[in-house]
Amino acid sequence: MDILPYRISSLPYDYALQIVRASFKDFDVQIWSRNGHALKTLTPGASDLDITVYSYSGLDVDKFIERYQNLKLYLPFLGEINWIDSRYVNNFKSYLNPMEANRDEVLKTTIHFEKNISLSDKTTFFLRCLASDTYGIREDFNARKRKWNRHMLDLGINPIGENIDSPMDIFEYCNHRLVQESIGGNPQNFLTKLIEQKDNDINAWNRFYSKVEKKDFILMAPNHWIGASLHHRSFEEDIKVLNSLSASENELLISQLEWEIWGLFTQYLCISEKENLISHFKNFKRFSAEVTGGEHLVKGFQYLIEIQT
Repeated sequence: MDILPYRISSLPYDYALQIVRASFKDFDVQIWSRNGHALKTLTPGASDLDITVYSYSGLDVDKFIERYQNLKLYLPFLGEINWIDSRYVNNFKSYLNPMEANRDEVLKTTIHFEKNISLSDKTTFFLRCLASDTYGIREDFNARKRKWNRHMLDLGINPIGENIDSPMDIFEYCNHRLVQESIGGNPQNFLTKLIEQKDNDINAWNRFYSKVEKKDFILMAPNHWIGASLHHRSFEEDIKVLNSLSASENELLISQLEWEIWGLFTQYLCISEKENLISHFKNFKRFSAEVTGGEHLVKGFQYLIEIQT
């Protein structure tokens, strides 16, 4: 239960956004908040202030990040930046998941984004949110309830009630109405192991690879599967799984890879190891070429390669 009214307890975030905007007046950018702050669903004191930086010309990212990191010394709740380069956004906006787009209304308006929400889009949104929040919900679940209340409402599922006491309860809400409809079978084994995973080191996903079915790993976390499969030298063998996918599973995989393309577009500017990054794009391009109906995915990863070179 909140001690202070939301509009008062969220004031530090409101002021922080204004400070960030003022600090970058000399850049040819627009800056706004997204996710919890924009939707008024953040948990003051526990949530970060995530922002979108929309650039109109070439951006000195190193200078921006250095200044932003200095701001974080005084505003430690400043969160992740999504970088949107206006010069290229039209090549990538078709890959934006509409569920994710709904968490950034300013961006939707700015790029004139419209796309119907499919079951695979909802499932991808749920899986990505769960994968990115496993540590948070495992370590301090009560602090994440407001966030997951919003996720459940967005997904068209009843909001979390007082009887929700663990991360696995989130899965129980989504199991039959979302994930199983998308991929069939019983994905509970994968999600249980995902939620239980406590390791967060560089090789954690490589170890996770040996604990789960490869098909489930590819469908539900392709961004982590690809690195783990290459580490285990099983990439070419694993992609044979694609031959056995049902139509709904294939649709989910396409949605997952679309999410990956958009996510890489919003982050590529701040990744310094360009050679490794391009290699990553090429691996995904190779993988996408084997996906039924994945021609537009190949094109998306090729776009990512081109804007790097």
